[in-house]
Amino acid sequence: MGAAAAVLIGHDTRHRVFVDPADGTNPYAYAHTSEDLPGLPKEIEVLARQDAIAAPRIAVIASDPWPLPWYLRHFSQVGFWQPGEQAGEADFYITSTEAADQYGDQLQGFNPEYFGVRPGVLIVLWSPAPK
Repeated sequence: MGAAAAVLIGHDTRHRVFVDPADGTNPYAYAHTSEDLPGLPKEIEVLARQDAIAAPRIAVIASDPWPLPWYLRHFSQVGFWQPGEQAGEADFYITSTEAADQYGDQLQGFNPEYFGVRPGVLIVLWSPAPK
């Protein structure tokens, strides 16, 4: 009986820890960052280079911006605002999907691109429209 329990626990542990640690059905998983988010800084770098922006100003507007401070740490001009606060001028805006509706006028002339943060959580990168 003990050996069978050990095998079942071992199988369950292997599956939840090593096979699918970020799976949405894993009840033990902290909501891991999606595989989409590490591409966000790279995308900003590419877009900034295309528009000849040496040090892009990035405004993040979200009630829960984590883990964006970590992923954007290499950029020198990043500010964080709560929805409803005035962010000012920026080269790129990153908003939660809920906050995007509040900033329609400010985001005129910007193109949206969606990135997954965690299961069920999206953010929007707003980059300048091509001229």
